[in-house]
Amino acid sequence: MNNTACISLIGGVGVLSLIANLPPLVFLCQMHFCGPNTVNHFFCDAPPLLKLSCTSTQLVERINFVVAASMIMSSFTMIILSYSMIIRSVIAIPTTKGKKKAFSTCASHLTVVGIFFGSLIVMYVRPNYNNSSDYNKVVSGCYTMVTPMLNPLIYSFRNRDMKNAIKHNLMCKAG
Repeated sequence: MNNTACISLIGGVGVLSLIANLPPLVFLCQMHFCGPNTVNHFFCDAPPLLKLSCTSTQLVERINFVVAASMIMSSFTMIILSYSMIIRSVIAIPTTKGKKKAFSTCASHLTVVGIFFGSLIVMYVRPNYNNSSDYNKVVSGCYTMVTPMLNPLIYSFRNRDMKNAIKHNLMCKAG
C-alpha cells in the first residue's frame, strides 16, 4: 500500500458513493410531501422521510433497495473475502500462541463488523419500509451509535496497559 493506492481507493469510494446515492436523491427530491413536516427519527433518513410523502413511494423504495443492497452486500462481501485470506494466513502461523492472538484480534473485529453490517442489512436490504418507527430507530442506533462506541472499547481492552489500569482501579476500589 503506497500513497497513490491509498488516494485512489479513497477517491474511488468517494466517487462511487456520490454516483450511487444520486439517483435515489433525485427521485426523492421530486416527490410531494404533505401533512406534518416532522421526521419521526433521530436523523433524516429515507424510510421515515418516505412516510411523509403523499404520493406513491414505490419507485423510490425500489431504487433505494437496489442501491442499498448492491452497496452494502458488495462491501460486506469484500470484507468477508479479506477475512478469508487473513484466516488462511493465520492458519499458516506455526505457533499455537500466534494463532490464538491473531484469531482473538480477528474475532473482536468481526464482532463489530457483524453488528454494523447486520443492522445495515436489516434496515436497508428489505423490499419495503413498513416497519414501525420505533423499530427503525433501534436498528439505526446499532449502526450509528453502538458500533462506533464498541470500536474504542474493544481495541482499548485488547491493550495490555489498559487492562492493567482497569485491574488496578478495580483492586483499589475493592479494598
